[in-house]
Order: sequence, then structure tokens, then C-alpha cells
Amino acid sequence: MVKRIAQVRFLRGNLAALCDARDLDLSSGDKVMVEWEDALKMGSVTTVKDVEAGDPLQKHHPRVIRKATEADIDYESRKEPRERDARRACQAKITESGLLMNLVDVEYIPASNKFICSFTADGRVDFRNLVKALASDFHARVEMKQIGARNRSKLIGGIGRCGRILCCASFLQDFDPITVRMAKDQGLSLDPTKISGVCGRLMCCLSYEHATYCDYKKCLPKCGKKVTMECGSGKITKQDILAQRIWVKLEASGKEV
Repeated sequence: MVKRIAQVRFLRGNLAALCDARDLDLSSGDKVMVEWEDALKMGSVTTVKDVEAGDPLQKHHPRVIRKATEADIDYESRKEPRERDARRACQAKITESGLLMNLVDVEYIPASNKFICSFTADGRVDFRNLVKALASDFHARVEMKQIGARNRSKLIGGIGRCGRILCCASFLQDFDPITVRMAKDQGLSLDPTKISGVCGRLMCCLSYEHATYCDYKKCLPKCGKKVTMECGSGKITKQDILAQRIWVKLEASGKEV
């Protein structure tokens, strides 16, 4: 069974997702309404492709409900002023309350008359009084959502040390676990300033080639191992994993070859 999958970039939050296009005639650039959590979310189609049965992409995806209408687009544009006002009010209340939290984003969900306020904090924050005050001011439900540093970067966006738009803000949908071991396996510097992204966490791209490096390393003897060659015996000092080369310090001369 063939399933049509559309990659949709939502108009806010730098969020991209793979969605079930069903039998809709979609093409790149089309604005669509996607069934997302408890509401419809507007986004723009970037790519559309068919996947065969057995393909990992055949798993469950949020559904594209319809192409966006003029009413949908107008409705979306009228949300923005209210969200800006709500953000200013929310930030003022946070400052007034002296809460140790950083407001990142405020999104309004008209269908359920709800504001979702995303924030970061070093620990747990008691925001119950803040929610009551905001609900009274907004005449709407208020949900405070604590997010991590990576999700903050995903919402705000930015440029990585590679000079490109952040992976999380351009195509990554999920955050896979990243470990220092990945950097070590690839022979990279373990200096946190060199392997961390703008979010302060280990860069997501450390995982992209990790499996390849691990496969290539299986063919090389480890650093520190003693080996015997035509030119003499010595100890391995370093590796070039992708080039499949090693450096050996000869015991007799001390020369590195």
C-alpha cells in the first residue's frame, strides 16, 4: 500500500513535521491545515512523496485535513496581535512576580480559547498564581509549558557554527540522545565549547556520521597498541579513521611514520 507523505513547515516555531497527505493534491508551497494535538495548525508544504509498504515512513503521522482557505489565512493573521499583547502581559507578570523563568513563546489556540506559554528555567517553578492572574486577564485558559534548551533553540532558530540554519530549526523532528562518546569515537576535540551548539548542549550533528565512524574503526588497530611492520616495531599514536591510516612511533628511532 502506497502512502503519501508531505513534509510541512509550520508558520511559527520553526517546526517541521512529516504528515499524512492522504489523497489531497498537494505540491510544494501549498498552505495546509494539519491536525495537531488538540487543534488545527497552519503550515506550508515543502515536499511530497509516496512511500511503499514496509518503509519506516509508513508509521502514524499527523493528518493534513485540508488546504488552507482564505478564511484560514485571515484567521491566522488576526491571532498575531493578540499573541503579542499576551506575551508582553505575561512577561510583565513574570517580572512582577520575581519568578526565575525565561519566557520563550506565547501561542494562542482559538479553537479551545487557550494560550500556551513556553518557558525555560533551571529548576521547577511554582507558577500557579501566575496562571490564575493570566487566565483572569486573558479571559482564556492558560497553559505554562516548561521546555529544554534544545526546544528553545528550535522555537527561536539561529545559525550554527557550520554557518547553516540550525538543524533543529530546519528539518529535525525529534532529538536523539547525544553523548560525548560520539565525539570521542570520531576523534574530535572534547572541549565543550567546540562540540556544543548554540543551545549549550552537545551538537545534534555528532550523531549523523557516528555509525560510519564506528564501522570504519573496526578495521583499525587501537591507539597504544604495539605493531610490527617492515620498517620495524612501534606503538600506534593516532588514527585517521576515514582515510584508514595510522601513525606509528618506531621503537628503534623514535620516528613517527
